[in-house]
Amino acid sequence: MSQPSSSDSSSSLEKAYLAIASDDEGRLCDDIPDAACDQQPQNFFLHVLSLTLTKLADAFVDPKLILSWLLTQIGAASGLVALLVPIREAGALLPQLFIARWVRQRAVRKWVWIIGSVFQGIAAIGMVLSFSLLSGNLAAWSVLILLTILAVSRSLCSLSYKDVLGKTVSSSSRGSATGLASSIAATGTLLLAFILTAKLFSDIYLTLLFCLGIAGLFWLFGALSFSFIVETPGTTEGGKNALEDFKVHLKKISEQSMLQRFIIVRALFTATAFAPPFMLMLGQHKLSDYATISEIINDVSWSGISQLGLLIFASASASLLSSYTWGRLADQSSQSVLTYSGLISSVSLVSLIIISLVFPQLLQNLFVLPLLLFGLMIGYQGIRLGRSIHLVNITDDDNRAHFTAISNTAIGFVLISGSSFGLIAHWMGTLWVVGIFASMCILGTWYSLKLKDSE
Repeated sequence: MSQPSSSDSSSSLEKAYLAIASDDEGRLCDDIPDAACDQQPQNFFLHVLSLTLTKLADAFVDPKLILSWLLTQIGAASGLVALLVPIREAGALLPQLFIARWVRQRAVRKWVWIIGSVFQGIAAIGMVLSFSLLSGNLAAWSVLILLTILAVSRSLCSLSYKDVLGKTVSSSSRGSATGLASSIAATGTLLLAFILTAKLFSDIYLTLLFCLGIAGLFWLFGALSFSFIVETPGTTEGGKNALEDFKVHLKKISEQSMLQRFIIVRALFTATAFAPPFMLMLGQHKLSDYATISEIINDVSWSGISQLGLLIFASASASLLSSYTWGRLADQSSQSVLTYSGLISSVSLVSLIIISLVFPQLLQNLFVLPLLLFGLMIGYQGIRLGRSIHLVNITDDDNRAHFTAISNTAIGFVLISGSSFGLIAHWMGTLWVVGIFASMCILGTWYSLKLKDSE
């Protein structure tokens, strides 16, 4: 039997690409370099593969749930657990101020993305070693250092990816590539949730460490697949360090009252990102009395493990079920999306406070905490989508990049300051911190009413 030729394989790849990504062959190469046109089917599927692997890795190393749960189980101090989200989120934003020029100076930027993905993989594998060889706060500090490396590496990927995508896949197919990768990754995350919820493996602690190791491999294989993307060299001129004209941007923002309000609303709604680890601390028992991994494995309750799986399921399904609806609503009014999602988040957090004070035994129920997290994550997804669309709507081509950079920088500092919530939890209790988050969401919801959609 004759083997299929490379031209046959290329033809099959192109057919698959046309079936998935576009209905209009005439627009397939309108806005990418001519040299990249013939490689577009291959590049498209390499983007899908790389994004799928790295999005799955992100889900398997989720600081809000996976890392928070692991640190809680080994008896890490609440203040250290509270640092996970600020380090992860701010670490991906603030370094962009310093490395933007260096990235711009690279004619072929896929290698920047590859470097970022490789270091994220190394950091994830390092976390496995930290949890396996260390214990208590020492393990927690090691994980936080590795998470910092992971977050900074992610900023490299964030800065470079849009440029690579813009040069290798046409605008008519970019949404298909990222959307397909997101859907596959979400399915994989739900599979992880099912494995944990259904208790398919008894050694759950080791199962989560295995997931961290798999995440590391996913980032490494993602980097490998990304290296095969055919990218034409781009311009290296015009790169600016955002620090150089920081004062100029701040002056522009001081003249834009609507943008000021937007940044305030976005800052208040960071509570939805901070809250999940503290929700987890309210509903989980610390296993600080154990000295070894085997003791933890042997004494973890089935109900606690099932609840962790349900929490992951709640977070992933909230994204799948709400994103399209929020997107449709944002097309009509991005301000309304911010208001409604803030209201939903507020109700979830206030409900958690009431249950903790009046019916604390309900937090040990298998479904109560996941349901509350599901509501919070519905709001979180709306806030993420609403803030992106709103910023695009209230800016124009001349100032959008500058205002986005300043907004991201401001929120980066807010996220860093969020590390203080761990100290508040240590001094006053976790419930007080959840109360602060609820107040932030309520205030953000009220203040979002002052926003106006662009005409």
